[in-house]
Amino acid sequence: MDEAGFDNRDDYPYGYSPKGERCYALKSGKRNERVSWIAALKEGKVFAPLTFEGSCNRDLFEIWLKESLIPQLQPGNIIIIDNATFHKADATPRRR
Repeated sequence: MDEAGFDNRDDYPYGYSPKGERCYALKSGKRNERVSWIAALKEGKVFAPLTFEGSCNRDLFEIWLKESLIPQLQPGNIIIIDNATFHKADATPRRR
């Protein structure tokens, strides 16, 4: 499982130019709108998707686990997650 997001920035704080030449570009400095999603991949198919406004946090991750992902799991399913701080929620199943 993993999460990702998209925002409405049209410009970026980096760019490319020929070696030795200065790169001129606009820098937004703020994000006004962000749409994110969280989902798992099971047998090559998207599983338990959730789309939401804003960024993922511990509360949202715990709700998604409890209400969407865990109820759909079968015995023997394994959840693989990265090391994001909000993945360390109390509701996160752990192998002991």
